[in-house]
Amino acid sequence: MSDGEVISGGKVISGVEVMSDGEVMSDGEVMSDGEVMSDGEVMSDGVLISDREVISDGEVILDGEVIWDGEVISDGEVISDGKVISDGEVISDDAVVSVGEVISEGEVVSEGEVIAGGEVISDGEVISDGEATSDGEVISDGEVISDGEVILHGEVISDGEVILDDEVITDSEVISDGEVISGGEMISDGEVISDGV
Repeated sequence: MSDGEVISGGKVISGVEVMSDGEVMSDGEVMSDGEVMSDGEVMSDGVLISDREVISDGEVILDGEVIWDGEVISDGEVISDGKVISDGEVISDDAVVSVGEVISEGEVVSEGEVIAGGEVISDGEVISDGEATSDGEVISDGEVISDGEVILHGEVISDGEVILDDEVITDSEVISDGEVISGGEMISDGEVISDGV
């Protein structure tokens, strides 16, 4: 022990902290059970207390970064086991955060918006099943809404127009199973079918 450092159980506590019977005191607070303190942060039994924030499950905050299982997250990057921290929030269960957006258990919460079904909104792009759409580009599987556009099974509805096999139909068409129904008429593969004929 030297220069105001306390060594106990193989751990070094620096500064003016006092350790007694496995307890560490810093800034008038007492932490127990062999925690490690560095740069004013305290880790105890997998719980980090720093700047009045508490993070569980063995996550450590150091200089604004999260260190977990040897991996580092900074500015919304994803760390191991889907644990992500952004703006002081910790999300688990394969959550992903990007540009201040938080996704948890298949729901996206960003600026008061909630989207279910495992879809992620980031910078106006919708990510579903690992593929992305932006400004009307098509993704696979399921429905996607991006910038007022609807994508279903590869067809694109944009600004009231339906594009199917290079054919353009206007105003409130419905796409179903790869076919476009409009005004009682069905268009399939570029041909117009009326009344089932």
